[in-house]
Formats: sequence, C-alpha cells, structure tokens
Amino acid sequence: MIAAHVGALAAYDAMPGDNPKSSAEARASALVTKTRQALFDHQPTNMAEAARKGEFMASSRTFIEWDDFDQVQLIKALTPAGAK
Repeated sequence: MIAAHVGALAAYDAMPGDNPKSSAEARASALVTKTRQALFDHQPTNMAEAARKGEFMASSRTFIEWDDFDQVQLIKALTPAGAK
C-alpha cells in the first residue's frame, strides 16, 4: 500500500500542472486520495508494520500537510488489528 501511494503521488507530481481541471490531473489526484485512504483504512498486523507505517506517514506530505483527518482516525490507522 505504501508503494502504491508513493507511485500515485509521483505520478501526480509529474503532471505539468498547467490545467488543474484536466481529466488526467483529476484522475491522478483521485488516485492519490484513494491510496492515502487505503493506508488509513488498513490496520497493521503487528507492531513492526505499525512502526513502518507510522514512519512513512510522518514523512509523507499527504499525511503531514493535509489536515482532513482526526486523532482517532490516525490512532486506528496505527493500531495493529486485534489489539485491545
């Protein structure tokens, strides 16, 4: 999932940016948003995976610059599945 998000963001960043309303730019933006949401929705299976995911999220502008999520969503994204 991290690789998919990195790839989507790289493709978006490679867009010329001269026509932000173009269908290609809209598709690229939608893919960045979709892969970012997939990272939020997927709970890690163990603490090592949670650590890798947290390190990535802390280094990616789509997580540190975008403020459209709350603390609960972030905590859930980093809590291993099945943890109580």
